Amino acid sequence: MRSALDDALATQLMSVPVDLHFEVATSGSDTLEQRLDAVKQTALEHRPLAVFWLEIRRSDRWYLYAVDAPAERVVLRPLAAKPGSYEAALESVAVIVRATTDALLHGQPLAEVVEDTTEPVAPAPATKPKPAEPWPTVQGERKPSELRLAVSYVGSTFAKELPWMDGFSVQAAWVWPTGPFVGLGYTFFPERLRYFPPVVLALTRHPFALQAGLRFESGAFTFTGELAAEVELRVRKAEALPGEQKYQPVDLPRFVPSICPKLESEYSVTSWFRVFVGAGLDFVLDNYPYKLTEENPLVILKPWAVRFTMRAGIAILR
Repeated sequence: MRSALDDALATQLMSVPVDLHFEVATSGSDTLEQRLDAVKQTALEHRPLAVFWLEIRRSDRWYLYAVDAPAERVVLRPLAAKPGSYEAALESVAVIVRATTDALLHGQPLAEVVEDTTEPVAPAPATKPKPAEPWPTVQGERKPSELRLAVSYVGSTFAKELPWMDGFSVQAAWVWPTGPFVGLGYTFFPERLRYFPPVVLALTRHPFALQAGLRFESGAFTFTGELAAEVELRVRKAEALPGEQKYQPVDLPRFVPSICPKLESEYSVTSWFRVFVGAGLDFVLDNYPYKLTEENPLVILKPWAVRFTMRAGIAILR
């Protein structure tokens, strides 16, 4: 860095009738008053036109101080010096030193000189743009965690003997800025009646789900991978048709667990209002057929062990 600064200063001061005296500070903890005393000592020894010192910090900011010969005025210039672009910062230092020195030689006061040197500062070289952050920022800060509330249409296969089943779902999830989320959901399927001689079957499903997954944002779209553990309260009732009273089916309310992976795509209409569509498979872990009675081997309904499920709806994030 010292060598690069020497080269930059030598290039900028080539046409200016001055000599450059360069020193490296032994301590970076001196106060401003101590530095001014050092400047005055330097002025007595070398009778300079001006004294500059460059404070190099580990952060993105450097500070260049300019002091006139009598040490009556001190002007500070902050500089951006990001890792990978130190050459641009050093070039800016050299440009400011040259412009300030040249103006002082023509009798301009120091305060006016530094204002005049803002224009010639060399711009930093172009750098590759930073990749977009996975979550938007709010007033320069990373977006905080949010509550996501959703309502959706749900459609599902259930059994070969029954058509497509429709319902609606409500969900609440807590979303972290980096993408993970956890939530709870409930799906309501209206009672479905089906004629299976010699009985009429009534089926009601109440699935409750514990959901977890990851969200990835890309522009206005968000893509979600979800894995849910679902417990369904399944209530199946049957009523014997007239003349078939020998069949007295029993009601079989049972809890049926499932593992439900899903993929979802979400579009941001506004910063807080979203529309989404998704689909997945439900792997039923404790499936069972429905018989007229426990003793009667006649099976009138045999649900799928793997179901296809889709949903589409709206969500808000607050």
